[in-house]
Amino acid sequence: VGDLILDEDGNPTKMIGTIHDITDRKIEQIKIIRNLKFTEALLKSLPTPVFFKDAKGAYIGCNKSFTRQMGITNDQIKGKTAKELWQSDQADLYHQKDLELIEKKGYQRYEAKITDKNNQVRDVIFSKNVFYDENGKVAGIVGTSVDITENKRNEEELIKSQLMLQAVLDNFPGVVFWKDTDSKYLGCNKTFAIGAGLSNASEIIGKTDFDLPWAETEAENYQADDKEVIEIKLPKLHIIEKQHQNDGKVIWLDTCKIPLRDAEGKVVGIIGVANDITERKLVEENLLKSESKFRTLAEFTKDWEYWIDKDQNFIYCSPSCERITGYNSSEFSKNPNLLDEIVYSDDQIVFLYHKQMQDVGIEVNEELQFRIVRKDGVIRWIGHVCKPMKDSDGNYIGVRVSNRDITKRKETEQLLKISKRKYKLLSQNITDGIFICNKGKLEYINAGMNSIFGYGYREMEGLILKDMVLPNYQEKLESFIYLNSPVNKSMD
Repeated sequence: VGDLILDEDGNPTKMIGTIHDITDRKIEQIKIIRNLKFTEALLKSLPTPVFFKDAKGAYIGCNKSFTRQMGITNDQIKGKTAKELWQSDQADLYHQKDLELIEKKGYQRYEAKITDKNNQVRDVIFSKNVFYDENGKVAGIVGTSVDITENKRNEEELIKSQLMLQAVLDNFPGVVFWKDTDSKYLGCNKTFAIGAGLSNASEIIGKTDFDLPWAETEAENYQADDKEVIEIKLPKLHIIEKQHQNDGKVIWLDTCKIPLRDAEGKVVGIIGVANDITERKLVEENLLKSESKFRTLAEFTKDWEYWIDKDQNFIYCSPSCERITGYNSSEFSKNPNLLDEIVYSDDQIVFLYHKQMQDVGIEVNEELQFRIVRKDGVIRWIGHVCKPMKDSDGNYIGVRVSNRDITKRKETEQLLKISKRKYKLLSQNITDGIFICNKGKLEYINAGMNSIFGYGYREMEGLILKDMVLPNYQEKLESFIYLNSPVNKSMD
């Protein structure tokens, strides 16, 4: 700071001055400028919309993300309140929340809706806080909004999927459960929960087999199977085992256990599916005990059972023969040729050839299907399974036959064939790729599939599906196929 000294004529002759060291002050100014520029750059780069309001709720400014979201510039919002800018119902909520925050002088977080620049209603989470002036008074509000619309949609879809999955599991006739690598249960279906004495399926979470009714009987074997599946990373199928239920009953289960893998293919537990085969086991045990018990069972089965000796005489014919054929058991006993007579003419050759093999004691394991003409003239399909009978010395003495009315099944198969033809016709006229894979080989490919992979007509038939997948995805493909067909291997 300087001051001039003038002579009588007004000319400067001297200057008196002082010098103050303002280094510290300049350093602080530079810091402030840097902080302001940093804050400005930070706000511009933030993907989250940010806005500022004064103590009366009027906007002071916003960042670029806010303007992109709401379609309004920084200058356009300055000095305006929410009620002047946004829909009344939304603005009323924003203003009310602002006043609450200024009064309580704290942090605020709540879920609300906004209408963006495209006039689309979006779900957001507002996070707000007050800021103060140099005197410690509330100067205004700084706030952010995070768009959670997609998250909410995903949550809703996930809830729907979970409810649908649980509904499927709860109505599945068998038992379903899944565990982690420590054999702790992560979930189960309703049938399993009832057998374990639980009021609902969620109670199973965190428990082990040693916490359930079979703790002292089957738990050790169950966990040994779990460990084997986890260690070898392969399914263990058709484990025939007992299980003690909560009500004291003992049931038989046919259980399949499959490795449970995460998104990276790592084994994180097991999935178990089991069918109650108690009735089947009881039947098997009864059949083994005595022939008389088997005969008793045949008396009450819906299938038509009959036994004939090597001379084609009927030894036994179950009552169900009348329901299936219209003829009673005594009519078959009196006329051994009646069986040949009721077979539909078009199926006579196949039936007679099959019958000749039976007559010499050759065991035929597959089911023979043929039609018969009932006594009332109605044609029905029969599923015919037979087994040669031999005496203690191994001599052929006759055959035991089980016949089942499979008319409905055959009608369903015919409908499926028609449906498959329609499906193939439809698939050839869409652009999506569709294929049918059998034993790992592509056996049907539509035009869309050929177009996607760049092959010509029928060039893809016979190719191995696995070979068309990149090496680092092949294991995931195999895991996906296997997990979706834990019981029926033919579905690969």
